[in-house]
Amino acid sequence: MATDTAAKWDVWQHALGEVEKQTGPADAFLDLDCTSPLRLPEDIDAGLDLFAAEQPDMVMSCCESRKNPYFNMLETDANGALQVSKPLPHGVVARQQAPMVYDHVGLVYVVKPSYLRTASRLFEGHVVPLIVPNERGLDVDSPFDWDVIAYLLGKQIADGVRNPA
Repeated sequence: MATDTAAKWDVWQHALGEVEKQTGPADAFLDLDCTSPLRLPEDIDAGLDLFAAEQPDMVMSCCESRKNPYFNMLETDANGALQVSKPLPHGVVARQQAPMVYDHVGLVYVVKPSYLRTASRLFEGHVVPLIVPNERGLDVDSPFDWDVIAYLLGKQIADGVRNPA
């Protein structure tokens, strides 16, 4: 299942089934993407705490998006002209007027096993955001991302974040 086209949901369902064959029913399914190396232990704890407190179908880590489809994300129309991706009826003239949007990041996912067994995709149920700082919400999707993350990881280490006393 480890291919570039494998759906995360299918992989999770398979993993849950295989683990439960060995250990019995799980209380929660936790996924930590390897492409999110800036994660800290406190992010995992926060995801598990939010899952326990709110009991959603899934907790998904997110950070505040730097771009907003209601304000500064654009698409071309049929004539090739730029348009706001998600125009609102009265328009948005300042970023602060636009609804808050989030980037989905792979730091932490906590999933209710019954939801994972029965749903066919991520957003069928009640999915709540775990808001993480933008400086930890970067995923490695390109060589450029790796360069930025390597710098930030080095900064975490230099600042003692990864070696708490």
